[in-house]
Amino acid sequence: MADRVWRVFQYDFERRWPDVPAKLCGDSPDLATWARESGMRHRQRFLIAPTGFPDLRVNAYLASPRIRSLAETTQRDYAHSLALWLNFLDVTDQVWWEAGEDDAEEFKFWRLTDPQNEQPVGTSTFSKDLAACKKFYTWISERYPVIADPFAQISSPIAKRGADVKWLDPAAVLRWRDLGLRGRLPSGRRDRSWRGRNEQRDAAFVDGLYGTGLRLTEWASVVLPELPQLEVGRGYYRCELADMCAKGGNGHSYWIPRAALAELRAYTEG
Repeated sequence: MADRVWRVFQYDFERRWPDVPAKLCGDSPDLATWARESGMRHRQRFLIAPTGFPDLRVNAYLASPRIRSLAETTQRDYAHSLALWLNFLDVTDQVWWEAGEDDAEEFKFWRLTDPQNEQPVGTSTFSKDLAACKKFYTWISERYPVIADPFAQISSPIAKRGADVKWLDPAAVLRWRDLGLRGRLPSGRRDRSWRGRNEQRDAAFVDGLYGTGLRLTEWASVVLPELPQLEVGRGYYRCELADMCAKGGNGHSYWIPRAALAELRAYTEG
């Protein structure tokens, strides 16, 4: 299975594509142009089977609006979860369009508890695999009614409570920031044993992350020209998150408090 497996690839229109015989490009001048004209998108994922050929139905699903509407990380995870399911079926000499509920149950057992699986996963990871497979078969069955969904009766495992999670109020967040990122003692004085670096940068990032309420990857993608200048008398500033930086590709407005913006400006402008 190590050498002959389903693999996930992406279209890359920013690199030069190899030359191929003209008859493979139809009426297009080259392969990349043919791919674009055929509806392929930059960074769109597709699967190649162990035989070296694509399955057009699988790749049509990965190119569908139902997948494109998902966040980039979800698209990535679903593609790899689907490849994992297809590889599992290959090992058991089964094909995905004939798989039944027993195959899905075996997949669940193998992922979670099979002693022969050297890398079992937790319930949250399998729930993601399950969601990916359910979405795939839902889409497929709408177009090919003869293909049944083997995961229709498979339920998500009950997650174990791993920790007693507590919410932090603003004062607790500031305390955590000062102790963990700025090298302060509970008294507020500097900890002489602190060996951290870039404390002002890290503290400014946390203030912005907490103050805006953006996701980690969203806030990390914001660049300085997108942030407003400080103005007298304003407590909050309205900003815009770009489509390509937002979850699901849907940009939106957000607010940043004056204190967080001031920390960022103090760090960047000195």
